[in-house]
Amino acid sequence: MPVRRRGRGRARQWTHHKSKAAPSTVVPTEDEWEQLDQQGSFIVADKNGRESIFSLQDNATVFRSDSRGNLIYPSPGEPEWIAKIKSIRSRQNGQIWVRVYWYYSPKDVQEYIPSLDTSHYAKNERLYSHHAELIPYFQLHRVVSMVHFLPDDPDQVPIHSHQFFYRHFFDIKSQEFSIRSAYSTECLCKQPYNPTDTDPAYEMHWCPRPNCRRAYHDACLRNGEHYMALDPPPRWRSKVLNPIIHRRLASSADTEDNVIIPCRPSRIPTDLLRLAAQPIVRGGPRGVAGNVAMVVRARRVVLLAIQELDRPKQIDSDDGDSTDSEQSGSESDPSDIRIRSAKHGFDFQLDRWDEEEGGGGFAGWESAIVEGLDVWVSAKCGAVGEEVFVCPECAGAI
Repeated sequence: MPVRRRGRGRARQWTHHKSKAAPSTVVPTEDEWEQLDQQGSFIVADKNGRESIFSLQDNATVFRSDSRGNLIYPSPGEPEWIAKIKSIRSRQNGQIWVRVYWYYSPKDVQEYIPSLDTSHYAKNERLYSHHAELIPYFQLHRVVSMVHFLPDDPDQVPIHSHQFFYRHFFDIKSQEFSIRSAYSTECLCKQPYNPTDTDPAYEMHWCPRPNCRRAYHDACLRNGEHYMALDPPPRWRSKVLNPIIHRRLASSADTEDNVIIPCRPSRIPTDLLRLAAQPIVRGGPRGVAGNVAMVVRARRVVLLAIQELDRPKQIDSDDGDSTDSEQSGSESDPSDIRIRSAKHGFDFQLDRWDEEEGGGGFAGWESAIVEGLDVWVSAKCGAVGEEVFVCPECAGAI
């Protein structure tokens, strides 16, 4: 059979196959499987000649087939079968076989656990398992994106409505499922998070602090009167940071302590401050993962910017030596400030934080805005904005 080779790897040279061997449903035995040639990827052409490449660790939709190798297409509304490709091997005649780990739909799991409430799962949600199976290459249909949703991860990537995701692991042997989390992620009501519930009362407010990282239903916070008392703005004429923003910025994903925020953060772009002070929410119209990663990222940038902008300047004295100025960095121009953090992958100019090219990774930041807060307020302005919830666990603003 013809063999295509892709770029040679330094560690191991994988063969990239396009199988034209006759389909076979005779599954290799374990002994035979160990003797087959290992592959890194393969090509499947559909009836119209369109080719798809499948590689190790890809997630793919899978069709069933009958004993003759004829594909059985899913009925409308039937959940798609999805599996992760763990190993690819070929027989001497070119027939390719794939070892996969299956993702289970909630309804599939319910067959093993009848008490499972599937109403708390999203349409595109699956449960990952280590249920391994050998299947012929031609049953694979298309590569799909599968996102691991970690409820306690401050850097959780967004999950779009069309994407598949999983948060639970299903052990088919013990017929139990679990979630990978170092913390209790349940709300006060002990009800699991339902990402498809569009009722605003069930929107989840998430606390970012390292030893908390727990989400609470809007309704549960209101019913328990978990509100935060805000200090009024200082009675001077010049505007200061909105107390709501001040308290939310103090809740950091990187420390348990209340972060000290200057009353007038120096020269930080207003929109960046507004983004950093948004409540961290998920669920319903906010999406499965919500605005967690975007807001946490903005808070980290603001704290780094404050450190840089409020650092005493170095000025040259008459004798040529460099000394600290008594004047703080409040006169600094944000275009002169570069935000750097190897830990968080920051390296950009502060004044270009929202640019697609050379910015801080905030493309589409407007979608993370939940409250249109006034950033700067004075004692004359009266009400300063929305009410602020307090985390029942750590008492931080959420």
